[in-house]
Amino acid sequence: MAASAPLARVALLLLLLHAAHHAAHGGAVARLAGTGGARMASPEGYAPVQTAVYRPAASEAFEPFQLCMGCRCCPAGNNGSSCVDTQCCYGINCNLPGKPFGTCAFTPRTCGCGANNCTAAPAPPSS
Repeated sequence: MAASAPLARVALLLLLLHAAHHAAHGGAVARLAGTGGARMASPEGYAPVQTAVYRPAASEAFEPFQLCMGCRCCPAGNNGSSCVDTQCCYGINCNLPGKPFGTCAFTPRTCGCGANNCTAAPAPPSS
């Protein structure tokens, strides 16, 4: 509780400075305070602080990163008795069904990879 008193004072000081700034630049805060905040101030004198661009997460952004790791492969008919343990190319897959938006995971893409079968990330340029 002792730490909350100085924090409350700082918050109050910032609020007062903010209100004084807006009162000096058109009185928008004073107009709102006089009406109990019921009406909105005119947009004159306001400018956006920053812009934000939202883009969906796409697996293409992570391509061509893939890994060759162990997995279990089964024939197309899903006959569980003829599945084999082998190496698979795993790639990054985002926006998985049943998962929150933007969730990414390594998922198997192809069965039977070798040390050089999966697409590797491009080498950095030599200087």
